[in-house]
Amino acid sequence: MTSHSGSEADLPSRDEAEAILRSGFGREILNVAARYVAPIFWGNPASTEDDSVLGNGSIFFIQIGGPVLGVTCDHVVDGWLRAKQARPDIVCQVLDLVIDPESRLIARDPDRDVATMAFTKEEIAALDKWVFTAVPDKWPPMPPQEGKGVFFAGFPNNRVTQIEGRLWEFGIYAGLGVASSVGSDKIVYQYDRQHMIDTLGLGLPPTNEFLGGMSGAALWAVVQSESGLMSWRLAGVIYEWSTDFELLYSRRADVLRSDGTFS
Repeated sequence: MTSHSGSEADLPSRDEAEAILRSGFGREILNVAARYVAPIFWGNPASTEDDSVLGNGSIFFIQIGGPVLGVTCDHVVDGWLRAKQARPDIVCQVLDLVIDPESRLIARDPDRDVATMAFTKEEIAALDKWVFTAVPDKWPPMPPQEGKGVFFAGFPNNRVTQIEGRLWEFGIYAGLGVASSVGSDKIVYQYDRQHMIDTLGLGLPPTNEFLGGMSGAALWAVVQSESGLMSWRLAGVIYEWSTDFELLYSRRADVLRSDGTFS
């Protein structure tokens, strides 16, 4: 899937973002976010006990005229490496796909907390996920403005449930709002409970809910063209959640290069 491009003025305001949430497009755009992202997790596949899943995060897929990249957080990769060192019997998966993150690794940046791995379009299609196709000559993307629309979806570990035996379900968590602040290297989204809307009909999220596992999910900017068509572009990579203050931190997308290294 390819996004449409747009200027900064095309991004919806707070009131417009709220109107999107109330419309059918609100549900649609959150479903779009879910199609680009997948859970990445590790554990003991032979176990039926609590060690079946030892850790997890989120990963999304993008191509910028080069290889298909799986983008996640450096601390997610580090969590896998530490777990593997302690438990050589464990494996890492992206949904049903068993992977070795070390052999797929393209680049890591611990300071900015981002990492990239190599995938193929065939692998992503088999997972029933989408690869976000960015236009190379329009990369890097413009960041969203403060007070303009952004949305996201990921897989927090408090929504990982064991169905039976080695069968696990990863519940998705999605939201749409506005960017609270945009810095030179990060974007902050703060929950505005005064204006929260239950777009998906699942009830509003609990206050100060722990969302570990969202790390590595994409943050998207909502774009509205002059003709009124709504679309999206990549804004950032989610790397931290503040439970106390309900703040979602994302590294800006312009850190990514087309080959998977970082600017």
